[in-house]
Amino acid sequence: MPLRTSTVAGITATAVGVFTLGYTLLPVAGELLGPPRPVRAGYASGAQAKAARPSLPRWLPDTATEVDYKASSNGGDRLLHAHLPGGALPAACSSAVPSALPAKLSAHWFPAGIDRRPTASCGQFLVALDGEQLYAWQSGGAQVSVTTTAAAR
Repeated sequence: MPLRTSTVAGITATAVGVFTLGYTLLPVAGELLGPPRPVRAGYASGAQAKAARPSLPRWLPDTATEVDYKASSNGGDRLLHAHLPGGALPAACSSAVPSALPAKLSAHWFPAGIDRRPTASCGQFLVALDGEQLYAWQSGGAQVSVTTTAAAR
């Protein structure tokens, strides 16, 4: 029994539709099913950064400038860099002898090895202050275990 022209046209149209839908959705599925990508962002000020991204620590001064931020897709690992005019740690930070957890992420603006010499802790972040440059990291989202030696001001 020969196929009718309308049946062949229907099958062809369905195949083209399925191909087009697959071609359109395949990249989206790859994004959703592929490996998670870290969040990366840069901001002009601490105030702008905190307003745009609630995951940034509240202890970051509003007056900080040149803020760089990177977080794993699950938020457990984070890197933060900011220029602190005057080079003073935020009041919420304390001098500490941390049980250092190295940073699990990397970024071109986060100096290699700086995570091996923390100078303080700020909330769940370990911090290294280098002049007016603040480098902070959080590994695994775990609370940092610290022994406070004195308040840093």
